[in-house]
This record gives sequence, C-alpha cells and structure tokens, in this order.
Amino acid sequence: MTGSRIGTTATLDPAADTADGIVERYWKLYVHPFGQSPDPAFVFESEPFREALARVLFDIVEIGGGLSVVTGAAGTGVTTLLRSIAVTLPPSAFCVGQIIEPARPVAGLLRLILEELGVRKLPRTRSGLFDAAISFLAGLAREGREAVVLIDEAHTLGAAQLEAIRRLMNIETNERKLLHIVLAGQPKLLSSIRRNPSLADRVTMRAVLEPLGTADADRYIAHRLRVAGAERDPFSLRAAARIVSRSKGNPRRINVIATAALLAGAMSRATTITPAIVEAAAKDAREEPS
Repeated sequence: MTGSRIGTTATLDPAADTADGIVERYWKLYVHPFGQSPDPAFVFESEPFREALARVLFDIVEIGGGLSVVTGAAGTGVTTLLRSIAVTLPPSAFCVGQIIEPARPVAGLLRLILEELGVRKLPRTRSGLFDAAISFLAGLAREGREAVVLIDEAHTLGAAQLEAIRRLMNIETNERKLLHIVLAGQPKLLSSIRRNPSLADRVTMRAVLEPLGTADADRYIAHRLRVAGAERDPFSLRAAARIVSRSKGNPRRINVIATAALLAGAMSRATTITPAIVEAAAKDAREEPS
C-alpha cells in the first residue's frame, strides 16, 4: 500500500449521516469499493486466482477434458472465478450454463442445467431429460460448439445428484467429450467426489483457491479503491496491514472489515483510517478472531 495522499477528504452534510452513499461521498468515490457482489470490474487476479483460472481454461479449451474441480473456503473467490471463466469462453465455440443453487432433486437439477444451456420445452421424467441432453449436446457438436456447465456451491450436492452428473458426462462421441462440467465449492466437495469412484476417475483438472498472501491482500485493497475512483488511499499503511491480518487474507472478510472501517471513518469525520478504527470496525462486523 502506498502512503501517498492525493486530494482532500469530502465534507458531509449534517443530514447525510444516515443517508445512502455516505462512504462514497465522504471518501470521494464513484462507487462502493468493497461490495460483496462479484462485479467483474473489481476482479483482482491474484497469483492463486490466475493459476486456477488458467488450469480450468486449459482443461476446457486445450485438453477437452470432462470434469474440472475447483475448491476454496467460503469467501476466497470461487464464484468470481466461475464468472471469469464464463466471460472468457467465446460463444462461437462454447455454450455456457451457470448453476448457482444446485441443491435440488435430480430431475430438478437436470432441468436447471438444460435450461441454463438454452434448452426449452423439456420433458418431465428423468429419463426424458437425459434423452433431451443427448439430443441437445449432439446438435451443439454438429455446430462445432461444446457445452460447459459451471456449478457453484457444488459441495451441497448429494450422492444422487453427483451420480446424475457422472451420467451426463457419459455423453460423448468416439472423438470428443460433448460436455465439460466445472464443479466448484468448499473443500468438503472433494470428499463427496471421492465417495463416487467413477466420478472421481473422470476428474481431469483440479484447482484450489487459497486465501491471499500479505502482498496480494495489500494489492487487492489498493486495486478495489483505485477502481472505485479513490483520489487517495484512505487507509494508513498500518491500518491496511491490520485489515489483512484480521481477515487472514480472505477476500470476503477483507471487504467486510474495510467497509465497516470506511463507514466508521466517515461517521467520525476521520481524515485517515487508523488501526484503531479498523479494530473497532472489525469487532462491530463480528470479524474478531475465534
């Protein structure tokens, strides 16, 4: 983090203390820098993120594998990674479906997968849905395209759902796979996959998202502030270091603590966020160590 200061702190109107946008106005930002939604504009490609992205894309595009598995603790950026994969794959070659709530009965999961790939007028029965998948994927192959299904929160899938996914992966020709699936979720997903040896044997690539190291976490904070239009760094060097320490490098926790600190600083008319403000904000945000 740089210690340089550019510009001056904005002044709040007295009536603005409880209004929306207090952080943006006080710290002179275009948008909130630490929102929890995976906005592509704020994506910070740390080394672990770049490696995971490269591994999965290599599996899909170069190897033509069938099943990639991405794991990471909650808040480490798994959902953001899946969205980056989706926007990177060219529509001319890939038909991409994204599943964010996969924990549902097998027929419901199959229906959701096909709907996300663009299939309409689906049958009701499980066998009919598998037949529809075969027909649709074969049609894509004739167009020179491949289906890719990105399944978030895959650690919530049960044995029956994982077995259905294994069956879907059997749809192939002598020359190529017709469907690539990316299962992404918390580390316990690996145990679920191991309990289905036939599915485990189909894993062609694994990637892990680790918490950010100190340097990357520092750059993560600076990156988000820069994208938000910050004229200067509102955090002192020690305050930024305290955020990194308190969050243990978890991006979601960084966002929570930094947001609380920016709000506390604005409410107290601080000119710079100090370690003391971060400490108080972290406790208010219930981010204190367990």
